[in-house]
Amino acid sequence: MNLVELKEFIDAHHCSDNASWQRVVFDELFEMFSVIPIVSGVYNGNSPEEIAAERKECDRKAAAIPKWEQFCTERNTTRPNWGDKIGICTGPASGILVVDVDDAAAFENFCRLNNIDKNFRTLTVQSSPGKFHLFFKFPVDGMDYRNRSQGNSGCGFDIRGNGGYVLGPGSIHPASKSF
Repeated sequence: MNLVELKEFIDAHHCSDNASWQRVVFDELFEMFSVIPIVSGVYNGNSPEEIAAERKECDRKAAAIPKWEQFCTERNTTRPNWGDKIGICTGPASGILVVDVDDAAAFENFCRLNNIDKNFRTLTVQSSPGKFHLFFKFPVDGMDYRNRSQGNSGCGFDIRGNGGYVLGPGSIHPASKSF
C-alpha cells in the first residue's frame, strides 16, 4: 500500500467501532518507516488543567521503549507490540522531516513574514483539531537537521528532525481521544 492508498484506507475505516483496521495501518507504517510503540491509553481529564496534571504522572504521547532515539538514525526492524498509538521516528532512518504545526494562525503569519508559500504540496496529517503535521523528505545534504522545538517563540510550529517522532496516523490522540 502506498501513502495515498493508506490515507484512503484510514478515511474509510476510522469511524468504525471495530479497531482492527488500526493494526493494518500500523503494519503498513512499519513497512514504510522506522516506528516505535507509544504509551497506551488516553487522559481521563477533560480540561487542559486536568490533562496537564495527568501528564505529570504518565505522558500518553511518550515512547514506550527506552533508547528509542537510536531508531531515528537506524531503522527499527523489530515489530513492536502494537498498542493504541504508534510513533514514526523522524530523521534518516525513516527518511522524513516533519513540521509539527500546533497553531495554524501563527504558522501562517510566520510563513507570510518569511515569504514562504504556505500551500505545501506534501503529505499533511491532521494531528488533532486545528493542528497538523507536514511530512517532507529528509534532506541528504550532509547536515544533521536535529529535532527543534520552537517552544513559546510564537512561530506556531516545531520541527521534528533527527531525534524526534510524531504520532502516526491511526493512533488515538490521548487528549482528544480520537484517531
